[in-house]
Amino acid sequence: MLKATATLLLLCDVMGSRYTDRMISFDTIKQWIKGNAIRCLSVAVLTITFLTSCAGQISAPTVSHHPKMKNKPWLLHCESAKTDAASPQKVAGADWRNWVFAKDEQGKRINVEGRMLDGFFEVTSIFDGSGQLIDPTRRAARELCLATLKGIKGNRNLMLGWTMVARAGERVNIPPVYPDEAAVNGEISRIVIFGDSLTDSGRLKQRLKIFPMRPYWIGRFSNGPTWPEYLAMATSLGIQNHAYGGASAAKPDTLPGANLYARGRDLGQFFVSGSIELQISDYLDGTLKGAQIEQPNATAFLIWAGANDYISKEPIRGLITVFLNSPEGQAGYKRVVERAVAQLDLDVRTLYRSGARNFIMVNMPDLGRAPIVLQNTTYDFENVRVSGAERRIQLAQRLTELTQYHNQQLLDATVRLRQELSDSAILYVDANKHFHLLSGLDESAPQQPQDFGYAPLELAESLNYQDWELNLQKPCYEGSYLGTNDTRQSCVNPDQALFWDTVHPTTLTHCWQAWKVGVDMAAAGWISPLPDRETYLDWCETIVDRVAMEPLQSAAPEVIEGY
Repeated sequence: MLKATATLLLLCDVMGSRYTDRMISFDTIKQWIKGNAIRCLSVAVLTITFLTSCAGQISAPTVSHHPKMKNKPWLLHCESAKTDAASPQKVAGADWRNWVFAKDEQGKRINVEGRMLDGFFEVTSIFDGSGQLIDPTRRAARELCLATLKGIKGNRNLMLGWTMVARAGERVNIPPVYPDEAAVNGEISRIVIFGDSLTDSGRLKQRLKIFPMRPYWIGRFSNGPTWPEYLAMATSLGIQNHAYGGASAAKPDTLPGANLYARGRDLGQFFVSGSIELQISDYLDGTLKGAQIEQPNATAFLIWAGANDYISKEPIRGLITVFLNSPEGQAGYKRVVERAVAQLDLDVRTLYRSGARNFIMVNMPDLGRAPIVLQNTTYDFENVRVSGAERRIQLAQRLTELTQYHNQQLLDATVRLRQELSDSAILYVDANKHFHLLSGLDESAPQQPQDFGYAPLELAESLNYQDWELNLQKPCYEGSYLGTNDTRQSCVNPDQALFWDTVHPTTLTHCWQAWKVGVDMAAAGWISPLPDRETYLDWCETIVDRVAMEPLQSAAPEVIEGY
């Protein structure tokens, strides 16, 4: 009942909010709200009542350590999704996500032997149903999954996502680490990730079943794989991803002036998506034995969050204006930023107490340069009537100031953590500077967007007012999280766009985010160096072409030789 209530509240939000459903026509929204306003308001009231009377959230399923599960075999598990190649529209993306166990040519399941350690499965051997040994490598495992999907009758149009290990009857997939990927010379061999929709690899979709739908790719908030998947393929790192779309850095705090809808929306989102703190709790208390990390030197813990704490205010007229225009006030953004960063600081310390010693803190890309600025209708500039261009330019400037404040607070927290947790190593990944490089905002950079595979002029839009000019990128996809078969709602070349929707990057941008994390890890001596930029671009474009442009044909993404 409680899950259904919160889910319905989010569905109301998806249908009526400019933040989550950006491009549904005004008439459609008006008609839907007219018929469902009472229902949504009732759900909001019920949600507030329930959520304020109990502190429970939906925790993620975790692996069972019960003795009865000990003798259950571990099996190779393949994430698949069906595309509709027969559709005359041939909309990119994939939906109807399903997990299938890999099988050999005789139809028997592929078994995997090894042991669980820190939430990863350390593979020692792989063998088919007759006991024949198979090369225990990541590439071999993916080839087994691809062959399995190809052999499913009546489901020719299947795409492959993650390749994991699992036990039958257990709703948990464990990331494998293969023998040839073991850490050498003090390098990191695995990463545990906590984050939001910029990192989610389908977990929110698996929980809610509702969105994001095609043309989003297998529940990702993008048109293809997200950056953890690219990082795993490019580096052979074991990746354990706990990120949920909608997750916040800190628990929602009712700001002065927040109305019933605003409170209900925040509480509903928090109940369903939770926070980084909850993700860490699920990992330590559910996945690990005794909440202690056994192999800290081989594992890095990455945290990337904060945007949801801020842009959740964007759909609410009045609240977003006070939030941005009065940053020092009780309802101003500085208070929210400080709370969010303070919680991220505590999250690192929680992991540290459980044995973690290697951390990666990622800052926030410039919200003032996201397409959400172009779609906004709720922000007012100092309560005076101005042109639409001036209002949005002012909004962009405020969001940029917020981003800068968040990033400075996060950097200050990282410096303090380095001093106080002196036996740990903490990387600070500057995603903001990296975004400026990809988008061409860093004019001093030797490379331009074209050098990273983008065609920035195709979706460019400028806001002009007097002597002010603001250049932005429009989103490629103009539909909602609920999906569409209408090709007119997607741009012609999604493989060359920076943003997929108003706040989320395309899969090409995700590929470059993986590059940024990998390059910074290599510079710190944590992993081996990545290929040069030109070689990496060719690799990114190969995968992007397969998953974002074609209905299937190649069941992407495959592991490419050398990565």
